[in-house]
Amino acid sequence: MSSDVTTAVYQEDAQVDEAPQLDGGGAETPVAATATMDGLAFVNDEHTYQAIASVLGAEAQTRVAQGGIEHAVSHLTQSACPRMLVVDISTVQDPMGHVDALAEVCEPGTVVIAIGSVNDINLFRQLTDAGVLDYLVKPLTPQAFQTSIEKAHAHLSQTPVEGGGGKVTMFVGARSGTGTSTLAMNTATVLAKEMNQKVALVDLDLQFGTVALLLDVEAGNGLRELLENPSRIDSMFLSSAAAKVHEKLFVLAAEEGLTGGVDLDPDSVAEFVSELRLHFDHIVVDMPPGIAVKNWKAIGEASHLVVVSDLTLFGLRDTMRMLTAARTVVENDKLSIVVNRIGAEKAAEVDRKNFEKTVDHKIDVEVPEDRKAAIDAVRAGKPVVETAAKSKMAAAIRSDICKRIGPDAKPDAGKKKRRK
Repeated sequence: MSSDVTTAVYQEDAQVDEAPQLDGGGAETPVAATATMDGLAFVNDEHTYQAIASVLGAEAQTRVAQGGIEHAVSHLTQSACPRMLVVDISTVQDPMGHVDALAEVCEPGTVVIAIGSVNDINLFRQLTDAGVLDYLVKPLTPQAFQTSIEKAHAHLSQTPVEGGGGKVTMFVGARSGTGTSTLAMNTATVLAKEMNQKVALVDLDLQFGTVALLLDVEAGNGLRELLENPSRIDSMFLSSAAAKVHEKLFVLAAEEGLTGGVDLDPDSVAEFVSELRLHFDHIVVDMPPGIAVKNWKAIGEASHLVVVSDLTLFGLRDTMRMLTAARTVVENDKLSIVVNRIGAEKAAEVDRKNFEKTVDHKIDVEVPEDRKAAIDAVRAGKPVVETAAKSKMAAAIRSDICKRIGPDAKPDAGKKKRRK
């Protein structure tokens, strides 16, 4: 943000023409006024202003405006967003609601520090979960503010891992009805809760997706916007769009209306997945076949593609078609075939060897049918790996799928040479 803009803000809103000088006679020893702040502060009281001014010196005149977080939101609706924001939440009744409103007007990558009067660990956790970097309790001291500013600068200077840090696993159904969503949801749960990965579980069926329902969480209202404007992705905006299932598991899902179609740009979807890699250890994507055939660019960037089928004649045909297309964008060692619901329709199942020969790829994982475990999990709004942890279905997901794609998987784990 330019100095012209920040100066205008201060002159418009602030009541103080010059930064008040501390005489050093208080209990706290002022720090040297040498720190800088690449952003704006919105504060409500003189003591807080003085603490900030003792750190920023004359810079405080153009960096600090009078008013709390509500003034910050109002200002940012009309002005460019700085890299750093300090907001006073001490006078608002609903601080989290105001933080959500701030997230709507913040640019990606903005670092936010909150200042409040309530010394409450639960509020601190809520704020940090919402993407706020730090929370300082009044009365603010210069030392605390400088430490927080240094922390903010360190955060801003961090360089993302080249190409993104997180793995991406795409679960694509060869056809509808193969249980792809169930497998994706259970896999994400194991990765998060048992393998200690920060996981984003993304349901790309924006109108008929079932992931949020299976986990008994509310579908957020920001997924479509993130898909259409992936540059908006940052920790604050993600917190308002994602449903938090667990400390390490976040769901991005939607329930768009049925009166109109949802036609997403393939380039934006690919960019969306790439941006998520900067925020999560693992991204698990549930992609219906109808969505997959329009988004090969995104699929091509996946760390692993899991094609889910069954052993029916229809499953064989659609798996063969899906693999033919997938092989144009995905290397063979990143591709796995999971046959789900083994035994559900024994009379209709084709021979495994014939299946493999026809699709020109070995079946990597077989997941047995367990109707009772699946129904109990749906009723409980929890994954099978929790409600029936010792079932054969859970064992196949945990041991066969998750170990192939998890953090300890070797680069060639599960690699199968194509049949000649």
